[in-house]
Amino acid sequence: MSKAQQQLDEEDAEEAERAMKEALRDLEEAQDELDQEQQDAEERLAMEQLVKTTDTLRQLAERQGKIVEGTTDFEKLRAAKADGQLTPAERDDVKNLGRTEDRLRDETNDLIERLDNAPVFALTLKQAGEQMETAAKRLQRSITDDETQRAVDGAAKRFKQLLDALQQDQGDGDGGGGGGGG
Repeated sequence: MSKAQQQLDEEDAEEAERAMKEALRDLEEAQDELDQEQQDAEERLAMEQLVKTTDTLRQLAERQGKIVEGTTDFEKLRAAKADGQLTPAERDDVKNLGRTEDRLRDETNDLIERLDNAPVFALTLKQAGEQMETAAKRLQRSITDDETQRAVDGAAKRFKQLLDALQQDQGDGDGGGGGGGG
């Protein structure tokens, strides 16, 4: 009887060991699935952030383009006048353009703070912001000369560089995050 009990215990131990190994395999598979789901979720989040950043950059670039146009138009207007001077109302419009540029620079700086994982993009935006600051100060003094034109154009070119880099990253199909290139 004792021998039969021992065999039964040994069979139970072997079965328990098999069940334990199977449970461990199931746990490992579940952990692998969970890890894959987490990686997929992180990739989806990164893509959503990339799309949002691209949209924000596109909006900033469009608005900067309008400032470029406005600055160019006012400089042409000024140059066409015999005395080379804008009217008081036109100077006020140029000052308003400068205030708009200043707000746009603030929005650009806000975007820089969100790009801590994309230092090259942040640096390019910082350079755009510096040019925008120069332009804003000059426009607020009703100055639309070549130096002001270079500043607004330079900021617009920085936005275009970033959008081109993001488009290239998305075109590669890897969703790359756009963090390093620009």
